[in-house]
Amino acid sequence: IGYFSKTIAKKYRRSGMTTILSAWATAEMVFASTDSPKTILCVGMKLDLANQLVEKVRNFLLQVPRWYFGFDYYSPEPKSEKNTKDIFIKDCISELQLFNGSKVVAMSSSQFSSKELSDASIVIFDEAAFIEDGAKVYNVLKFGEPPFSYGNKPKIIMASTPNGKDKLFYKTYKEALN
Repeated sequence: IGYFSKTIAKKYRRSGMTTILSAWATAEMVFASTDSPKTILCVGMKLDLANQLVEKVRNFLLQVPRWYFGFDYYSPEPKSEKNTKDIFIKDCISELQLFNGSKVVAMSSSQFSSKELSDASIVIFDEAAFIEDGAKVYNVLKFGEPPFSYGNKPKIIMASTPNGKDKLFYKTYKEALN
């Protein structure tokens, strides 16, 4: 994100955006330190859509070379127990947590509450235009009861195909163009 904290990109349908977001989320988790772990929330209109993101992150994490995780998880000796040590503290369909404290959690928009956002560093809205009451869900995150101070707001990523003039994705897109 660097210099461009607000970016909009147009893409073709079926361009693999969910896969790209999953790879990026994986990198955020892997490169996070134990002192500053990342919490990534994947929000979809249905839980199974958000779970797809978590599953893709899991698949990417399993492709990271073991040596990257350090000497507790890798040994050049092929039969070493270190090479089979689990990198996950929690590994279920809707949540993964790495040994460094970083985690990715799937939730449907109906599960969304400010309590669950208290430690979110990144929120990914997948198919944002299709989230019922998307603007309300976004407002809980952006303007709801604290969990966030002004300088500690999470990165927010919205990916979607258009769906009419919804109050979240369409409005955000129009405002970004202006």
